[in-house]
Amino acid sequence: QGPGVGLSGARMLGLSPLQLVSLLALAAFTLLFWWRPSIVSTSKKKREVTAAARRLVEKLRIAPERPEQLVTLALDQLLVTKRQGGSGANEENLKFSPKVIRTIRTLIEVADVVVMLPVKDMAERRELADAVALSGLTLSPEAPAGIALHKVVFYSTEAGKVAIVRQLRPTLHVDTSATTITALARHIPDLLLLSTTSSNKMLASCTTKPPGWLFDDRRGDSLQHAPSTPAS
Repeated sequence: QGPGVGLSGARMLGLSPLQLVSLLALAAFTLLFWWRPSIVSTSKKKREVTAAARRLVEKLRIAPERPEQLVTLALDQLLVTKRQGGSGANEENLKFSPKVIRTIRTLIEVADVVVMLPVKDMAERRELADAVALSGLTLSPEAPAGIALHKVVFYSTEAGKVAIVRQLRPTLHVDTSATTITALARHIPDLLLLSTTSSNKMLASCTTKPPGWLFDDRRGDSLQHAPSTPAS
């Protein structure tokens, strides 16, 4: 009877089962964020920062002495792509970018990081979660510098992604979608759009850079933050 009641509630709210589960997961994550700061911040102690991390600090212009600062990343196909002809989201059909994973693990040295990934349904969410656990991105005996598994967040719609980012209120949000960046411009202080599309370079609400600017481990020009539009 319990599951039936939940499904009935979802129908009354006009939500699909996946959307209801995503909403409940976001609520749980938010409670952990506010009541258990240690869930988001891995350590308040001063961390030893590598040269690669210092280069990221210079590029993104984030504070190296604030490990509690939160950076959210919605990298989509820059992080993981499906193999041609593959079906499902299991690890055999997915390809994770070692360069992007290396950058994320370096960023963890100077900030708390939440990675956001799109899914179509609950089945794909389960398969992708299993694949992520084997990718070297999350904490494991083989990847002690990875992020905690609960910091990989899944969403099914653009609106859902925007809602999650607004709830988390990161110091910096990095995205590959100009639509998401535009929707967040009034709410998040600093935004970075990773895109090679020239039309996106005119977005006043953020800075646009090609993906290689962030993921190539080399010095480059620093991010010039564009002020967000004040919320009315």
